[in-house]
This record gives sequence, C-alpha cells and structure tokens, in this order.
Amino acid sequence: MVILLPLFAIDEFGTGDPWFCEYFCPAGTLEAGLPMIFLQPILQANLGWIFLLKLCILILFIAWAVISSRPFCRTACPLGAFYALFSKIKLVRLNLDYSRCTNCEACHDVCPMGVRFNESPNDMECITCMSCSKVCKHNAINLEIGELSILGKSKRPQTKPA
Repeated sequence: MVILLPLFAIDEFGTGDPWFCEYFCPAGTLEAGLPMIFLQPILQANLGWIFLLKLCILILFIAWAVISSRPFCRTACPLGAFYALFSKIKLVRLNLDYSRCTNCEACHDVCPMGVRFNESPNDMECITCMSCSKVCKHNAINLEIGELSILGKSKRPQTKPA
C-alpha cells in the first residue's frame, strides 16, 4: 500500500495524494479531525464516509491497544516498515553478549514489539527502546553506538557459540 499507491495512483502531473494518510491512518483523525469537530461544530455537516472509515480504524486500534502492545506500529505503520528495511545498518543498536545470557527470557516479557531478543538480537522489529536491557539481570544486553559499547563491558558484538 505504501509503495504501490504512490506509484500508480497519480494525477496528470505525475504526483499523487498521500493516500495512506488520507484514507487509513488514524493519527490524523485523533490529532486533528476530532479536535476540529469539537472546536468548530459547523464542520460536522461536512463529515463523510472517509472520516467514518478513519474513525472506525481509530476505534479498532484503540481497542486492540488495550489488549496488545503497539498494534498500529507492529502491523500497519508504513514508517515502521520502511525503517525496518534499514535495521541492519543502524548506528545505535543493542547487542547480546551470549557468554552472559542465561536464556531466562526476561527480555521476552517486556519488549513492546514482541521481539525475543535472546533468540534474534538483530530482529528487524526491534525499536531499540532498551526495555530488555533494563530487565536483564546478567548485563547481557549492551547498547552500542557505532562500534563503541555504552552499557556493559563488551566492545564488539559477541558471536553466538557454535
């Protein structure tokens, strides 16, 4: 949707509208649409099916967020999908020191993205929130900027034992 709509849904000048934002993204409804309707009641007469669609999507994601962590970011956000493409070349990343990791799985319970860090430390879904490093009692998860380790003792990424 993020790639195909801008490529094919274009006007006579070769430009397109921000289709995802216009028809699906609930952020605009929450941050601009709802406040404007309450601040300027005259706009209520102009509400159409697009607003109702986005309001339904907003309600769906709010309800989903009550039972799950970051559902919009994990499933529908085009920026998250785009950023994940570059996750292998991040300047700031988390490293796992396999020699310190006891596989206690404490990192599994706190990750808002559902990453099982001790099993896949280079997961594309990782947003480097450091929740896992805060709960790791063995200091097996280190923050690294460039090649410099900020937390922990290791200077280089550890390789998984054979």
